[in-house]
Amino acid sequence: MMYEYAVDPVLFSSVERARYLRQLFGRDKGRIIAYFPEQWKDIVEQTDSPLERVRLRNLVIGMLKDRTLFRCRRCDYNKKLYWWENALNHHVQLREFRAIISKQATRDCFVHIDELEENPKMSIKLEAVIPRIASEMAKVAAPLLQLSSEIRFVDPYFDPTEKSNYHATFKAFMDAAHSESSIPVTEIQFHLKYNNRKNKDPNDYNLNDSGNFEDACIKNISPLIPNGKKVTFFRWKNMRNGDGLHPRYILTNIAGISYDYGLDQGFLGQTTDVKLITGEIFNTRWNQFKRDGAGFRPMDQFVINGK
Repeated sequence: MMYEYAVDPVLFSSVERARYLRQLFGRDKGRIIAYFPEQWKDIVEQTDSPLERVRLRNLVIGMLKDRTLFRCRRCDYNKKLYWWENALNHHVQLREFRAIISKQATRDCFVHIDELEENPKMSIKLEAVIPRIASEMAKVAAPLLQLSSEIRFVDPYFDPTEKSNYHATFKAFMDAAHSESSIPVTEIQFHLKYNNRKNKDPNDYNLNDSGNFEDACIKNISPLIPNGKKVTFFRWKNMRNGDGLHPRYILTNIAGISYDYGLDQGFLGQTTDVKLITGEIFNTRWNQFKRDGAGFRPMDQFVINGK
């Protein structure tokens, strides 16, 4: 749903072509351009025309501002090699791009600039119906998770108890976020509803006893988090005359994905709708679940470390 492309900065050498490429990329299209190498902007602006240079500079600034052009990975670059050779080395040794776009087309991972719109690597699903099984639910989110440094899971009904259907999906999401090809994650949060029902069952960890809930997370969720990593849990109550805590999301510093039926694994044959969210919807939901967000009333929070 969200993929990273390596695009040769030389292809942006004319304003006309740069504008054409700009229209093909963007978070709302599920395609972002890697800021590769660190001199990407300088290479783009290497033109003899002062007017062209200003136009290209403004275009690049706009792409950085709306995160079409994104600094999100370690950049090893050998200046003795051509750009496409460096991009290929990065693709093979560190992390795969969705495609490498250049005037070269020496391998399957390359897409020639003149064949962009016809190439299947440019075809991105922005919404889908998928099975409610952990592997498929994580698979659709993995490209986004691997590009993101901040991740917020939102599911009001998360259940950390021993027989919960959330365990398999939680582990699959953690594995995707912390895979060898992922960029370093600075923080992972999980946001859920604070349930204030009266205590009917002492084993019901979704009740208002913070100690019970945290104990269940330590016992059952901690082993699902990679060693040395951590997840901060936040529990919220709805504000009077405020928004309801109902939708389920994975939100990151890049974009989000909504899961219609939740982040738990379903039964055999069940499906869920998933959709990439950007723009106003993403900005609203991202801001709702800040540490100091005003969208809901904070009740408690605690950190669960991996084992």
